[in-house]
Amino acid sequence: MRWTASTVRHLRHSSRAHLTTCPRRTIVSDASSGDAAEELFEERVAPVLFAGRSAESTPVLTIIVGQPGAAPLRAASRVTTSSGVPPVVLAGQELAAFHPRFADSVLGDSEGARREVAAAAGVWTRMVLRRARAERVSLVLDGSRLSPDVAVATAGLFAADGFSTTLAVMAAPRAETLLSTASKHLISAAQGRWSPLVTLEKHDAGFARTAELVRVVEASSSVERVVVVGRGGEIRFDAARDGAERLGGAAGVLEAARSEPVPAPAGRRWLTELRAATEFALSRGRIDALLGVVLGELHEVAVREVVPALGLPTDSLARPILEQTLVARAAAIRAAIPSTARQPASRGPSPQVGGPEPEVGLSI
Repeated sequence: MRWTASTVRHLRHSSRAHLTTCPRRTIVSDASSGDAAEELFEERVAPVLFAGRSAESTPVLTIIVGQPGAAPLRAASRVTTSSGVPPVVLAGQELAAFHPRFADSVLGDSEGARREVAAAAGVWTRMVLRRARAERVSLVLDGSRLSPDVAVATAGLFAADGFSTTLAVMAAPRAETLLSTASKHLISAAQGRWSPLVTLEKHDAGFARTAELVRVVEASSSVERVVVVGRGGEIRFDAARDGAERLGGAAGVLEAARSEPVPAPAGRRWLTELRAATEFALSRGRIDALLGVVLGELHEVAVREVVPALGLPTDSLARPILEQTLVARAAAIRAAIPSTARQPASRGPSPQVGGPEPEVGLSI
């Protein structure tokens, strides 16, 4: 969902009705426990993901990655080839929707429900991985939260079982994905839904981790093919190892694609979305400090990267007026942050906003 001129008005009027009419699922006690989670997996998850599938002679594991906001699974159809049943698609966040308390986790203030749902989604993620390996079923895995070592080790386990392995990387610019995560958080808030804020530190850690993963994979024999997908879905790089010790070039293509200036039409849309998101945040009266950091950074990016790429004439009055507007809006953001929350940036670990996230370990 994107911000439009009527988005905020619509969301304000519809959020209360949505909360009161949304169907609620029957609560299952302690559904995050091992036995209960496994029972729910067999009852709800497996029939949806694995129904009608049989062992494949040449199954493929495709790990798709990108920083928060890159929505890497959108590129799945661009990098997978299947003439029969499409591969199983595995994303921990999507598995959460199978949980009986999913509605409570997103529509209420229950931290307990969020922890329970996240724990069960983590169990189900590992169960999907194990079943796909055992039944030789092609799998697309959202590996955006995996460390490079875990991603390579996961690929190695599947390769040892006869799977072909591919890494697909979304080359999404930092400005686009940082704004996407902020907009998602604010739109969910307007709808009365819970959506964790992706902090600036967490976003940029994911941005760096994606690049590091490509560098590690280039030197790893566990991954046979690497694909880099551009912001518009176009293939920027696609190469197979074919026995070579190294598979070079992908990291450079990723960096170049991420660093391209934002095209003028996309830049105008980006600025419109930033304005709408910021105006909604300011309309709430006060801005959380962590959200303020993200919005402040986005306004700096606007002045530093987006506005210069619009191609405005050097003698145009529009550019200084636009820059002054962005600076004024950034000042309004700082003023809306409660004074007690204005603290110097910490170099320590970032605080967790919202409930825990499912993790994928090596126990597959």
